Amino acid sequence: MMRLREASADDEEPFEVVCARSGITLTIPPGRSILSIVLERGVAVLSWCTEGVCGACETAVLAGLPDHRDWLLNEEEREASATMLICVSRCRRGPLVLDI
Repeated sequence: MMRLREASADDEEPFEVVCARSGITLTIPPGRSILSIVLERGVAVLSWCTEGVCGACETAVLAGLPDHRDWLLNEEEREASATMLICVSRCRRGPLVLDI
């Protein structure tokens, strides 16, 4: 089983997420998940476990490079970065453009 990536100094940096279908751009602050900010802004997304295990929040990535921190995606899926679990994953190179 894949291990979650350890927290790092990158966790202290905010990053931008563009919600392509919703037409909004969000700043994700340190210590907050993409999912929590998206839900606060009223964007409807599926979620369940909020721990990167169930896959309910798996979201298509249109641009940018996710920092995968889930337990679900395999190595090929992580390398492809076509999707990410927005409940736990962050951004390596952005802005992240997501299909939500």
